[in-house]
Amino acid sequence: DILSLSVHPAGHTVATGELAAHAKIVIWDPNTGITILVIEYHTVGVSHLAFSCDGELLVSVGMDADMTVAVHSTFSGSLVGRGKIGRGVEVFSLSVGSNNSLVTGGRNHIKFWDLPKATSPGGELSSKTGLFTIKSITSRTIVSTAYLGEDAVTGMIDGSIVLWKARASTKMVAAHNGPITTMYTISDTENKSIDSRELGPRVFSGGKDGFIHLWDSQFNKLWSLDFNTTTPLSACPQIQAVASRENKVLIGTKASEIYEVNIMNNNEVYRLVEGHFETKAELWGLTSHPTLRRIATCADDKTVRIWDYKSRKQIYISDVDVKCR
Repeated sequence: DILSLSVHPAGHTVATGELAAHAKIVIWDPNTGITILVIEYHTVGVSHLAFSCDGELLVSVGMDADMTVAVHSTFSGSLVGRGKIGRGVEVFSLSVGSNNSLVTGGRNHIKFWDLPKATSPGGELSSKTGLFTIKSITSRTIVSTAYLGEDAVTGMIDGSIVLWKARASTKMVAAHNGPITTMYTISDTENKSIDSRELGPRVFSGGKDGFIHLWDSQFNKLWSLDFNTTTPLSACPQIQAVASRENKVLIGTKASEIYEVNIMNNNEVYRLVEGHFETKAELWGLTSHPTLRRIATCADDKTVRIWDYKSRKQIYISDVDVKCR
């Protein structure tokens, strides 16, 4: 099973991590499917992956008892740094900043790490535990992370966003009604047309509440989208992933859907991908139409779907009351 994925900043390579006793990290070309590099370091599995901003390093978090953090060269595959998060820690997020730092977050856990150079010999990583200095922070479970300029930001389980200076929390804003499940940084030069006055770094937040917001460095809300009411409607509008390029935003939902939205016009919403979903919901039934280029599938998510296999698009869905076989 593939558990983690990260795209190179230049977009030309992808890294994926698997669940296995001797878990592999595979760096490959998404255009050809050709494997470029295989890294074997972790045991049990690779829960998180993130490229450095220059693409020269790949950071990974293992699922061993110590939740080992490893940094490898993307050119040679050699180990340039390693560290331990600790036993019994649940890790939910990993992000790499532009200032040679990275952050890991989870249940009652936040740690800031120094990113080594690509030529480092593979020693222990330097790290410091984050300090919750804001008294009003009642929940310390971090679900998502990102960077806003050189400062880390964390999406909390209670729906708040916390800004960190060095390793101390310095600001908190209420952002979502429930867990912030994903965050995504955009650079100083991207999406300036959102607001011509805004020239600094910005960050997207997406939540279990189905909302997506874009924030500037002062936590002013620049843009929002309510996926609970967007057409075409999502089968489950909980936001799982967000990415952007120019004025387009890609949004992944819990319903195995990927949407594209024009950030300049919230009515321009296109569903690119959809499929069966739900946790551990397996697909059990498949049949083809005797004369048309169509197939039907059914699964544990209690839906029957009909697909046009030439266009690879879903053309019909029906909800049923039981798991399908």
